[in-house]
Amino acid sequence: MITEFKCPKQQFNTQVLAQGSKFLAYIGQISDLESAKEFILELKQKHPFASHICYAYSYVENTGKSVKTKSSDDKEPAGTAGKPILECLKNNNLNNTIICVVRYFGGTLLGASNLLRTYVSAAQLAIDGAVLESKILSKKLCVAVAYNELSKTEAFLKQNSCKVLDTEFAEDIYLTVAIPSSFVGFEEKLKDMLGHDLEIENLEEDFV
Repeated sequence: MITEFKCPKQQFNTQVLAQGSKFLAYIGQISDLESAKEFILELKQKHPFASHICYAYSYVENTGKSVKTKSSDDKEPAGTAGKPILECLKNNNLNNTIICVVRYFGGTLLGASNLLRTYVSAAQLAIDGAVLESKILSKKLCVAVAYNELSKTEAFLKQNSCKVLDTEFAEDIYLTVAIPSSFVGFEEKLKDMLGHDLEIENLEEDFV
């Protein structure tokens, strides 16, 4: 069961040169199989003359109950590209993430061990250069509070690592809030602080 992971906020790319070959590493955020396929297709269209486009990706399903992964060596020697890139994702606690390494062959064979190290180096450089964000499995709730309760409610939420996703102003203020799944007793604690019962609607569970 996955309850927290990191992923890139936006696409980032970098490159590594090795004995004449150029390795272009791209990292990006995905959400499912279709978004992974789109990412790979865009790179194939961008680099139609590349020698290889090796990749690995990982994304969560069923609110963290399962993880889907895939890797490809794209005709490089088996085990020298895709799986090592996938290990970089795992070692850095990355999910909903894809890394593709585009290789332009420079005329010199690197050998399996050097090739593996170069793909790992390119993947890790992409991870190190990307801006990462944390995704936490959270319960989404809609909470109604009075106008004079807003400031102390927001302070309570911030103190307990809860995120306000949306605010609707009506007769009361309706806050759509993401509560970390590990936070036990949210409703009781907020009710005790405000000193009265609350109008709370339970929404879906998701990574926020």
